[in-house]
Amino acid sequence: KMDALSSMANIAGYRSVKRFSAIDLDGSPFPLHYTEGSQDLDQTSHELQATGETFGGKVSFAIGGFYFTEEGVDSSLSITAPNFLPTNSLYSGTIDNKSQGVYGQATWRATDELSITGGLRYSEEEKGLLTNNRAQDRATGAIDCMFAATTPGLSPAPDCGITRSDTFDGVSYTFGVDYRLTPDVLVYA
Repeated sequence: KMDALSSMANIAGYRSVKRFSAIDLDGSPFPLHYTEGSQDLDQTSHELQATGETFGGKVSFAIGGFYFTEEGVDSSLSITAPNFLPTNSLYSGTIDNKSQGVYGQATWRATDELSITGGLRYSEEEKGLLTNNRAQDRATGAIDCMFAATTPGLSPAPDCGITRSDTFDGVSYTFGVDYRLTPDVLVYA
């Protein structure tokens, strides 16, 4: 018997990261190693959650679902010893990640002193990456792939790209027992 659904909430989040940085990594007055990098990432999440109590307030619970997406690009340019080495190193990584899950957790107050908590969560994730690692001749602009696209488990893509994607799923759990020895002392496992 459900006594009360205490609350229902949709917790939404959005995060955007846009960054550009340039640094002379060697820290000397000579042009030995320069790098610059940029990021353009977006994340969105939604969690729908219901909480309440049942069995005359003896059991409190939370149930819900979660959805998350993340996509964007991280790229860099590296110039090492420009007076001696004719190429720049160029890197870019494009990510596309999704995660979703459902969960439930309950706490049973067996006595005023003893509580038992248990919960389960099922999650699924899809992760994808397109990475481009290139060397660029500064004089001609010609591009040379730095890594062969024949690496096992990776798929070749245009512009020296290598793609990798995978899916994951799993069940996670929690279990706990706590006991209040006195109003000011709580022990738990």
